[in-house]
Amino acid sequence: MLVVPLGLIIGAVADAALTATLIARYPAVMRLDGSGPLLAVLVAGLVAVVGAAVVGLLVRGRLLRSAAATGARWGLVLGGLWSLEMTVANEWYMFGRWRLVLYYGAILSVAVLNVLAGALAAYRHRRILAGSPVGLWAGLVSGLVGLATMQLQALLTMPVLRADPQNVAEAAHTDLTTHIVSEQIVAGISHLVLVGMIAGTVLATIGALVGWGIRDASSVAPPASPAVR
Repeated sequence: MLVVPLGLIIGAVADAALTATLIARYPAVMRLDGSGPLLAVLVAGLVAVVGAAVVGLLVRGRLLRSAAATGARWGLVLGGLWSLEMTVANEWYMFGRWRLVLYYGAILSVAVLNVLAGALAAYRHRRILAGSPVGLWAGLVSGLVGLATMQLQALLTMPVLRADPQNVAEAAHTDLTTHIVSEQIVAGISHLVLVGMIAGTVLATIGALVGWGIRDASSVAPPASPAVR
C-alpha cells in the first residue's frame, strides 16, 4: 500500500518541478492575464494529490487500501490513453483527419474505462461508495500523467508545436511560443483537476451505481415454483 501514496507524492513533486522549469524557460507566460489564479489552481490540485497520498498512508481501512491500489492501476492505463490523445492532438497534425479516430477513440476509451472501474469496484465490494474512491485515485494518477505530458511536450517538442497551423492561427495577435506554453499549462491543469479528479470520480460513481444494481439484481433469488400435486 505504501507504493501508491509514495508514488503520488513523487509524481506531484515531479509535476511541480516540470512546471517550474517550463515557467523559468518561458517567463513571459507569467505576464498573461489570469496566470496567477491559474497557478493557484495548480497548487491546489497538487496539494490535493499530496493530501490524498497522506490519507492513504495513515488510513488502514481495507476498502481504502483496495481502492487506492485498484485506482492506481486504472490510472496508469487512463494516463497512457490521455498521453496518446495529447500526442495525437498536438503533434500529429501532419497526418490529416484519420488521426481523429485515435483522438476520439482515446477519449471514449477513458470514459468507458472510468465507468467500468467504478462498476467492478461496486460489484466486488457490494457497496456503491466503493466505486467513487477508485475513480478518484485513478483520476489522481492519470491527472499527474496528463499534466506531465503537456509540460514535457512544451519543453521537448516546441518546434513541432510551433509548426502546428492551429497554434499559428490562434496566436495571430500574440507571441506564438508564449501562447503555446500557456495552452499547454492550462490543458495540463485541466486534466489534473477537472478531467482526472472531478470527471473521473463522477464517471466511476455512475459506474458504481450500475455495478451495484447488477449485483443487487443477481443476488435476488427467483421465487420458488409452486409444488405440483
